Amino acid sequence: VLLAGADLNLAFGRRYGLVGRNGLGKTTLLKMIASRSLRIPSHISILHVEQEVAGDETPALQSVLECDTTRESLLREERDLTAKVNAGRGEGTEGARLSEIYAKLEEIEADKAPARASVILAGLGFNAKMQQQTTKEFSGGWRMRLALARALFARLVHLHPSDLTALSFPLEPTNMLDVRAILWLETYLQTWQSTILVVSHDRNFLNAVATDIIHLHSQRLDMYRGDFENFMKIKEERLKNQQREYEAQQQYREHIQVFIDRFRYNANRASQVQSKLKLLEKLPELKPVDKESEVIMKFPDGFEKFSPPILQLDEVDFYYDANHYIFRSLSVSADLESRICVVGENGAGKSTMLKILMGELAPVSGIRHAHRYL
Repeated sequence: VLLAGADLNLAFGRRYGLVGRNGLGKTTLLKMIASRSLRIPSHISILHVEQEVAGDETPALQSVLECDTTRESLLREERDLTAKVNAGRGEGTEGARLSEIYAKLEEIEADKAPARASVILAGLGFNAKMQQQTTKEFSGGWRMRLALARALFARLVHLHPSDLTALSFPLEPTNMLDVRAILWLETYLQTWQSTILVVSHDRNFLNAVATDIIHLHSQRLDMYRGDFENFMKIKEERLKNQQREYEAQQQYREHIQVFIDRFRYNANRASQVQSKLKLLEKLPELKPVDKESEVIMKFPDGFEKFSPPILQLDEVDFYYDANHYIFRSLSVSADLESRICVVGENGAGKSTMLKILMGELAPVSGIRHAHRYL
């Protein structure tokens, strides 16, 4: 059971951060909202960002524009009718219908859609050249950015005062975005004119974006006003108060129980004992603080130290396409004392380098060395 007797009330214009330990059901909850498995008013529309865009021949900009299904449908019909008239297969009604289509396209400002989509893509790090590249040319991280761009653009298209937008990421938003894109997204979401529900473990992102925090724990949802820092302070105070109340009640219960046990068989105190028993029954059942389990990592002591290097790449070249090298003359090494953080833009080859180090990919040229005990 993920939730038991939980209530979730979202207000218009608020930006909610859904937090909680991994595995408790945050993403499942968002999926249930997106699929309308829960009771959601039919007039509320939901946008749900979940996975990366599929890689195909569609240019990135067009992939975003296709979210405006009304515009795409009108443009498609306009092309079909125009081709029919030009081919001399018209039935005489095409002119009137084309006039209706042009009026509708003007009403929805269809000519401005590419510019709006381009602004969103640029904010997420796509330059003019990248916006014209096909989606299959992008790495998984960039396709995740495309999925986000599509949702943000769809929100502009389907603007409605009662919209609820559920933003959920398989990975943290900050994992797939660089610093500039993160700052742009934070600013963009701060001006969002409907409701946002986003899952994140990134406290900086939540501090910048969230107006409220929803804490999923112990099969329930607790609401907190304010950003993540405020949530942590209030939660700590709540837990302290809860524990104090629980301990005070336990002491009170024990005090009453001592009296009951002492005079249970005393006829002169029978009425008092019965009164105390009824008092115990009426006491609300308080629960101790349910502390979240901590993850403790232990590394063995006294093991044989391997002679360096443990892992090494020496003058490695690698490419997926011979016309586009990912690495040239890459050299990197790691020993037992190494603590290495790999940073770089999406598509630069971070995951590829790790796969080569792990032996999952073979270098085109150069040497990969791994300790014999690995």
